[in-house]
Formats: sequence, structure tokens, C-alpha cells
Amino acid sequence: MRRCTSKMIDIDYRSHQFALMENYRYSPFSAPLENLAGPELKKLEDVAEGWFIEYKRAVIDIKEIARHLAAFANQRGGWLFFGITEKQDGSREAGGFPGITNSDVPSLLLKIREATSAHVSPPVYYEEKVISGPIGEINLDTDKSIIIIGIPQGHDSPYIHSSGRIFVRVADESKPTSDRHELNLLWERSEKAQYKLNQFLSTVPDLSRQEEKSVHAYVYILPHPYDRKPNVELNIDSFSELFSIVPGSKDCVLRFDNYSTTIDGFIARQIKPDALDETGTCLRWWNNGNARFTIPIPSMEICDFPHPFMQYKFSDEFRSIALLQDQHMRIADFTSYFLKLAELSTKYLALRDKTKDERKLYARLILLNTWRISPYYDSEKFLDRIRKYGIPIVEEPSIYFPAETHLENLPKLMDLSLLKKVASLVTENVDEGILRAFLAIRILVITLRAMGIASDLSDSPFS
Repeated sequence: MRRCTSKMIDIDYRSHQFALMENYRYSPFSAPLENLAGPELKKLEDVAEGWFIEYKRAVIDIKEIARHLAAFANQRGGWLFFGITEKQDGSREAGGFPGITNSDVPSLLLKIREATSAHVSPPVYYEEKVISGPIGEINLDTDKSIIIIGIPQGHDSPYIHSSGRIFVRVADESKPTSDRHELNLLWERSEKAQYKLNQFLSTVPDLSRQEEKSVHAYVYILPHPYDRKPNVELNIDSFSELFSIVPGSKDCVLRFDNYSTTIDGFIARQIKPDALDETGTCLRWWNNGNARFTIPIPSMEICDFPHPFMQYKFSDEFRSIALLQDQHMRIADFTSYFLKLAELSTKYLALRDKTKDERKLYARLILLNTWRISPYYDSEKFLDRIRKYGIPIVEEPSIYFPAETHLENLPKLMDLSLLKKVASLVTENVDEGILRAFLAIRILVITLRAMGIASDLSDSPFS
């Protein structure tokens, strides 16, 4: 009986469903690593150790593992095999598959993780697969396993070894380099990846003349950009049906009524005015899983607050405090913003479910036309805050949070798959709606932090 196990490692070294990154310049296999069957290892008998391949008979020192990981990531990516010997005829091709004793496999996998986390900076992204015997085609015994480590070309080069040296692949060896041209190429690759990331997280759609004075929020949702995206794409029908509303339903703030295709995704728009007489809410979806929420935030003079449609619990006291502070105060209704955000988050997560995407999520927020506006959120904790400190007034015309678009600076959103697993330990009936609300709550807290209203989750209206 053949047994194969597969696990993919991300920046937090947790397993998830999809293989990390797809930027392999070379693969000895016809199938993705997660689908690799044991007998396919026989192909390695015709594959020599070299620029993309490293064979190891047994477990090696942790710093040596880190050296190979860094070299492959710095160069063009590659494959590190444990439990395979080379032929003795000088061809450097795979000659035998003695494997690693199964009892030693967990410690080897842990050593690999520690190699990239403690001995390479930044950490190398990789995927791993354990193929266990018996496999007759390669004479792999029952109690032995072959460990395959796939290292795609890294996007955050150069990857520096704990020795302070930068290793690259030179033929069949991982060697340090100080060549200026080679180092410049590594830096340029990293800069190009950052440019693409910055381009997505900073591009704001043009506003019409009618919209350009209103407060707008742009929420950018980014699955881990260096993970491999799922191989499931939508069409206009499967995209639009996720936004459909049951006729007669009244529990939705948003009603999308316009859908269009782009060269790399789809757009859902709200054209007709909603209950707050607002238009322009939009969800832009990219086929790689990225998304941007465009949310107009209702704003009005304090004398017109709140909108008659919105039945708020604390608005009367807020209005009284505001009139004493400034009779011409302009209020931005962030309660309405949250309701729209919740629905957009639900739609986005439905799109992720449809495409079978479980990558970690990051976010960035841009707020435009915020100068001299005062936010309102309908919660007792927010009201307690303004009783003590007064109503905040935003002094910036626009807010970018975070200011830098480097991946390590971006706020991480809830790991919903992990949250669901934790919830299932408490109850058998996990409420998907409540779990999805966590995403909107997290983004709202990010928004309030960006405006200086909340310092963290404990300081939010929900704590």
C-alpha cells in the first residue's frame, strides 16, 4: 500500500491547502507537487544533480539545509531531496531510493522549518511532500520515506544566510557570492515584486465631479501574493450569482445591479441609490484573488444627522454633544460604512469559497476627502469616548493605512479557516455568518485605528 502525505509551509509555517508559489523555472515532474504519486520518483533516475536539483542520502546539518534553501530561492528555485543517493558512474543522476526512516521524518521536517526561520533572512517560502513506502517501482521499503522540498524562486531576494553570506546555485553546489552584478539582479527582482505590490495597493479609481468632495473608503484585500493561487476561475455568471438577492428580501443595505468584466476579473456595482440615497459602492475582483472595496461614506452637516432611514441608539446624545462643540460640524457615518463593509466582506468570502482559496489575507485602507470630518459610530463605547475626550475631528485630507505597502507592514486579517477549526472545538454547529462578520469587524477596527479613534481591537466599539 502506497501512502503519500503533503504539507505546504507559509510564512507562519502552518499547513494549508495550496502549494506555495508557482514560480518554478524547472520541475522534474509533470504533476504539481501536491498531486505527485510515489512511482513518479523513478523519473529522477534520468535527472542529474545540478542547478535545480540537490540529492541527499541522509539528514544534514541545519545550517547546510539553510544554505541550500537560500541558494535555490536566490537563484531560479529548485528541489532538495532527502533519502536519495546518486549513481556511482559520475552522471550525478538518482541511483537509489533508500529513504529516511519514518521515525526520523518529523524531526527532519522541523529542522527544515527552523533552517528557514532561524538561519535565512527573510525566511524562504517552500513546499514539502513526504512520500512513504512501500513503493515497488523504486524499491522503497515500508518503514522509509522520501522527503521532497520544493523551493520556488524567491520574490524577496537576496536571502541572507545566518553566516552573513549570500548563497547562489552554481552548477551542483550552493556557493557564496560577492559578485556585484549578481547581487544587483537579486535586489532588482525584489524591487520589481514590491513595485507590483505597491501598484495594486495604491491605485485609486478616479471619482466623478459629483463624487470628488464626498468621503470615500477603499479597502484593499490581498491574499498572500507569493502563495500559489488556486486553479479555479470564475465567469460572469458564477460571479454575478453570488451577488444576487432573493426577491422581496429587506435585510440588505446593498443591492448590486451592474456587473462587468475586465481583462483580469470582474466588477460588481451599485448604480441605483440605496436607502441612504448613496450610489457607487463597488467590489472589484481580480482573478488572482485580490479585491478592492469602494465604499462611499455618507456625510452630512450635524443639523441633518442622522439620516432618517438609520435608527441609531446613541445618535441623539451624540448630536447634542456635537452641537455644543461645533454647530457646523460635518459628520461621516461609519455605522453605515460598517454595514456595507459587512456585506462586501460576505460577498468576498463567498468568492473565495467558490475559488477554493485559503491563503492568508492582508489589508490596506485608503480614505479620501476626510479633512475636517468627524466620525460617528453607533456604540456606547464610542459615546463614552467622546464624553471624555470630545468628538474627534480629522485634520488630514486623505489617510493611507498603513503608510508603507511592504507585506510585513500590512495588517493581517482573521485566519477564518483556523477560526472555524477553533470554533468547532466549542460547538458542533459553527455559525458561518458570525465567522464572516469577524472579517468586517477587523477591517472596521483598522479603519478606526487609521483615524485615531481606536488603538487596537480592545479599544474598538466591539470590546
